[in-house]
Amino acid sequence: MGREDPVELMSLSSEDQLRIQVMLHNSPKAIRLDEAHMTMYALTPNGEASIPLSPNCNNDQYLRYVREMLSEHVLGSSGGYPNYIKRWSRMGQTGGVHLGKFLLLGDPEAVVAVANSSGLNVELAHNVWWTVTNTVQQAEQGTHMLRHPCVVNSSLGREIAQFLVEHLAFVTDTEEVLLILSLLLQDGLLDDGQIERIWRRSQERGKGIYQVAFLQANPLSLPDLVAPHPRYQEIVDGCAALSDSGNSAAKTMITIVSSEGQTFIALAIELLGKVANEDSVYALMNAIGALFSDIGIPATEERSLELCQLQVGEWIDDGSIKAVAELLQSHSEYRDMMQAVMLLSCVREEVSFRMVLHSGAVGRSIRKKLTPLFELIRANLETLQK
Repeated sequence: MGREDPVELMSLSSEDQLRIQVMLHNSPKAIRLDEAHMTMYALTPNGEASIPLSPNCNNDQYLRYVREMLSEHVLGSSGGYPNYIKRWSRMGQTGGVHLGKFLLLGDPEAVVAVANSSGLNVELAHNVWWTVTNTVQQAEQGTHMLRHPCVVNSSLGREIAQFLVEHLAFVTDTEEVLLILSLLLQDGLLDDGQIERIWRRSQERGKGIYQVAFLQANPLSLPDLVAPHPRYQEIVDGCAALSDSGNSAAKTMITIVSSEGQTFIALAIELLGKVANEDSVYALMNAIGALFSDIGIPATEERSLELCQLQVGEWIDDGSIKAVAELLQSHSEYRDMMQAVMLLSCVREEVSFRMVLHSGAVGRSIRKKLTPLFELIRANLETLQK
């Protein structure tokens, strides 16, 4: 045990000092402080243990002394969770630090650091989940941990997902809904029945953001499939050889004429008439652009889709996009569809910024501001339905 500051320890009751010291020597995996009930909980190899604290001063001050004692034992310093790490914790930049120690500090910010860290493993994730259970941090840290494949592919991932499904019903913030749903819809976390119920809920008035989340998370696995493109077999046969050789334009054509691709297009068109705020607009733009991003056009910082349209025409005319030029050399009849695909691959949230960024517009008002942009996007999506 590290050196103890006698002044600080004098501020703890002798009974608490003894109990905490005994608990620390029993190799706990994580510690949680219940500030409302002034109780310390520890996850030990033998299960959960608790210590009712007996403060002899103001509760906030007493909890600070408790955390200093924990820090002295765990880190060898009473300074607590380092401030410089606190600044990094929410960016997941705590790799290389002994993460397990952070869970023994009784500090919520230290728990955030572990949940966000690239070094998180399933054992640590279990300890984090125990630490945040029944606290205000539970939903936030659950979403953080579902960004880690090791958690998603474990039984803990499914446990977290069940909690978040129930939590979702009480979430009203658009950005939070998008984040939670995008994570929940990862393969293996929910069963088909749960996904179906969420999808049905997405069709209720005011739940369009749920459908945007489906577009983001499962663009080619959407419920309620529509029929494939009227020329599906013709286009698949025409693109098959090039697709098999790795041509990205041919592969994209086969994708968009499939039932799955046509379902995405139909829903995207529908949502252009339903988005209700900035967050849903940005998410929809990103989802549309992502589906067509494999076409291989150069990255561009251009924020005007009208100017992008001119650039796309030049690329087609000069044959500078190799995969597209190769496809059109064999099938010039696909020119209009490829031009639409290339333009839609330029769609991203930035193309809407000049119209709605920080405007505060919602509902019909925000859609009116976006009318020229949405009409251009809709026209190109409809080209892929013909």
